[in-house]
Amino acid sequence: MAIPKYQKIKNILTMRLNAGEFRPGDRFYTESELSDCFHVSSITAIRALNELANEGYLTRIQGKGTFVEQTQLDHNLRVNFSDDLARTEKPQASEIIAISEASDQYYRDKLAMTANQRDYYCVEVIRYFENEPYSFECHYIRPGVLI
Repeated sequence: MAIPKYQKIKNILTMRLNAGEFRPGDRFYTESELSDCFHVSSITAIRALNELANEGYLTRIQGKGTFVEQTQLDHNLRVNFSDDLARTEKPQASEIIAISEASDQYYRDKLAMTANQRDYYCVEVIRYFENEPYSFECHYIRPGVLI
């Protein structure tokens, strides 16, 4: 069974939110931008945005735009989901696809870094379940943690 276009768009946008491309309060993509980017009708773009709003990721204000909410990306939910997969006997794997240094002040603040600490690391990971990718994660790690 094919995945509906609005669901594919919603999944991509959720990954972007998970990856930290947007912060709470940021203006989000417009219906028109999504329609152009994904080559879909405005109705499809609206449905994807409404789904994200219904799940608490976005707030839509008529005449003002769509904004990122305090997201549902609760760390405990991600850990519980991973833990549930770990209890299965089916094949699983993780692949680190990139490690880079970064210095965005937002994440430095979240990691409680002092002014004299060097940049933090951004580790991008794809997780697989039964040889199929199910998650893209971006971990921000303080200096001294990675060897």
